[in-house]
Amino acid sequence: MKLLSRKNLSQLFSRIRSTRVHVFAVVVLTIGILIFGQVFAATGVPKVINFQGRLLDSSNNLLGGTSGTNYCFKFSLYDASTGGAKLWPASTPSTMTLPVREGVFDANIGDTSAGGDTLDYNFQDNDSVFVDVQVGAQVSGSCSGATFETLTPRQRLVSSGYAINSATVGGFTPAQSASGNQIPVLTSDALVLSGASAAIES
Repeated sequence: MKLLSRKNLSQLFSRIRSTRVHVFAVVVLTIGILIFGQVFAATGVPKVINFQGRLLDSSNNLLGGTSGTNYCFKFSLYDASTGGAKLWPASTPSTMTLPVREGVFDANIGDTSAGGDTLDYNFQDNDSVFVDVQVGAQVSGSCSGATFETLTPRQRLVSSGYAINSATVGGFTPAQSASGNQIPVLTSDALVLSGASAAIES
């Protein structure tokens, strides 16, 4: 046996305390994940699209100043970059008040709590969708009586890689008349398999 000096004992206890602290931290972190991971779990996909842009005047000066200025915005969806047919909303778009700081604005299209319209457009109907933006300066701190100008060009909505994959389940697409590697979906409460040799096997 070897007799430990006071210095060695001090180092040993320091290591033990450090190990206990790390173990305690891991235990607390694990409990936090188990508890709060369930509490803050996502309840669904928010039907809100984040849209950012820059506002400039005719002389290419950034609007809004360094402290920011409120402007009035209206957002719509069209099927073309110019002209075309309006896809959403069905009626006149609601007015949203958004701050513009050094030309930059940040909007959440479909955010009803911010004055926007409910984003109920079915994006499965069209894969070429463009955002139409109308903007106007406030009149006496209000959007009532504001004159709106349409920004050009319209920007096309695009997907991320994961959003594209979300249109499938495990890489397979759903279909009401399923064939090949498609996932069958009920059609009027009936299961329709359209393959040449469709069968259900066990």
